[in-house]
Amino acid sequence: MHIIPSTACARAKRLVSATAVATRLPIRPDDPKMVISSLSSANTIKRNMDKQLQTGVRLFNTREFFECHEVLEAVWTLERGPSRLFLQSLIHIAVGFYHCQRGNPAGAGRQLRKGLRKLSSFLPSSEGIDTADLFQQVIVAAEQIEAGAAVAR
Repeated sequence: MHIIPSTACARAKRLVSATAVATRLPIRPDDPKMVISSLSSANTIKRNMDKQLQTGVRLFNTREFFECHEVLEAVWTLERGPSRLFLQSLIHIAVGFYHCQRGNPAGAGRQLRKGLRKLSSFLPSSEGIDTADLFQQVIVAAEQIEAGAAVAR
């Protein structure tokens, strides 16, 4: 997947491909809400989680960053594998852009930097997302915000 370029938070476009979907999300069978009794139910649970991640990506791409954060956090809460940190990096980035939309450059910069630190472990791609491109786009946006570029409300 590729990331469509964005030059500033105020003009941030689609940072993650709308078709990016996790191909495998570890399921936590000991979670009372996630009891897996058969392979078919495990596949159903995986498809539901894939749909949540896909929804989060769609929300991110349409600049609905608060809603994206909510959806990805629901997936992140259930995750117990290595993807947990990856999801957390996307959540930080979404929250950073949400702060940017709300006119809070300090909060935006902090969250984007947290997201970048965590995302750096998942380069050049993860879960169908071109993380190397995303990483570069977020660096540019964070630098512009930190340099005092206009912040969209």
